[in-house]
Amino acid sequence: MKQERKIFHVYVKCSKIDYYFGSMKAIFSTLNKDCIGIQYQSLVSYFHTNDTGLYENTKCFIRKGLLITQATKRGRKNIKKAD
Repeated sequence: MKQERKIFHVYVKCSKIDYYFGSMKAIFSTLNKDCIGIQYQSLVSYFHTNDTGLYENTKCFIRKGLLITQATKRGRKNIKKAD
């Protein structure tokens, strides 16, 4: 069974650098609001009210997408039941 996770792609226009994050909170723990031009709560509200999956301003653009991964059996232990 495949797993889907949210991913946020942030492109900072002035430095021309791409960043990839697993949450919006991670964006703001790495980049400050002056660098991306929006505050955390404003971005949360934007993605909550808009289904576009894209935010853009003069400083950056942020895309919300899905990261599709293949499920593995690593970490699972075979537990045999006693008869």
